[in-house]
Amino acid sequence: MFKRDISKRELLFFAVIILFCIGRCIYKCFPDNDLWSRLLVGSSIIDGFTIIKQDIFSYLPTHIWYDHEWGASVFIYGFFKLFHEYGLLLLKCILVLGIMLLTFGTIKLREPKHASPFNILPYVFSMMAGFYVFGGTVRCHLFTFFFFTLFIYILENVRLKNFKHWWIMPLIMLFWSNIHGGCVSGIGLLVMYAIGEKLNKKPVGFYIKALIASCLVTFINPWGIGYVIFLLKATTMSRDIILEWRGSFEQSGIKPYLFFKLYFIFMCFIGLSAFIKKLINKEQIDKTKIILLLATMYLSVAHIKHQPFFTITWLIFLYDDIYYVLGDFCRKILNKIPTMNESKINKLIIFKEAFAYFIVIWFTLIFYTSYTRPLTITTTAYPYYAIEFIKLNNLTGKLFINFDWGSYAEYKLFPY
Repeated sequence: MFKRDISKRELLFFAVIILFCIGRCIYKCFPDNDLWSRLLVGSSIIDGFTIIKQDIFSYLPTHIWYDHEWGASVFIYGFFKLFHEYGLLLLKCILVLGIMLLTFGTIKLREPKHASPFNILPYVFSMMAGFYVFGGTVRCHLFTFFFFTLFIYILENVRLKNFKHWWIMPLIMLFWSNIHGGCVSGIGLLVMYAIGEKLNKKPVGFYIKALIASCLVTFINPWGIGYVIFLLKATTMSRDIILEWRGSFEQSGIKPYLFFKLYFIFMCFIGLSAFIKKLINKEQIDKTKIILLLATMYLSVAHIKHQPFFTITWLIFLYDDIYYVLGDFCRKILNKIPTMNESKINKLIIFKEAFAYFIVIWFTLIFYTSYTRPLTITTTAYPYYAIEFIKLNNLTGKLFINFDWGSYAEYKLFPY
């Protein structure tokens, strides 16, 4: 009976979380400004069998172009070519679902002691908090967040299940480094795990071998060593003129990225409370966990674009701590109520979970009823009529255009 109840709960959990993820992916899914150049690059590779190494769309002198997203462009254009505009949604849904299921798999792997890994609200809140960066049809950095989560899943397998196949990490890195420049976060993970496990007085041979091999495979790319040098420079490059590279708390007022800010404050409270509680109880502190939490906290504060690093990592490593801190606190309060007993507490927990599912399903329905086609072009977001006028009248010459519209103009006017 117990096993049958658990399996029903698992089925409900996966059904709702999958429907929620898909609904959130299609909700107000506007075409991203960079999408059009990704389609052009992908087309040149798939249809033209060539990788663009110069900015052929600029009429100014340009240096060699290290396109750290060329591999992502292949996937984006490939899905677009096979399934048209709905292929862009399909690819986004696959990546987002992959991130969510890997997150769940890692939480389950860590075997939380104070709660079931099937509590839906932490997953939903985490996804909503970091979803600003997932906006648009499909963006290249989604691949990095997917591989980042996959790396954590594998590395936690190493720590908890004595997994020894270190060569899998550089094999994944070979693809990751040719898909998106965010592969440097994977290198960072290996460094942090090596340092953390050394502090935990655990063997670090796996991490050292995987780190060296993963660094070496980054040289296997269309540009060779020049690409690696570019990635190293890009990690410290200032991008303050680009909104998503600014700090998460730099915007005036509390409203911008409000959900992330609230989630950030809540999780920091949970993390600090759990840390103090473990110190008081003289429980062992996981150094690797502390390093990962502090690093991703800094990244998310420094750059809006890195918010998902925080939401993914803190959900995985603080999932159990949420219930460790709040669960005991709530039970102590309930136990002080004279009319409350264990049976009533259990019924209250069941009601809380049912209400949580009701809220999630309600928001899911809102997402589906607010669906818009992936490539809906609004005249306020793009210069649709101006570009069509140029095409219809066969106008030629150099085009001076707003930065945000350049990719759209390239795609619509190419090869005029």
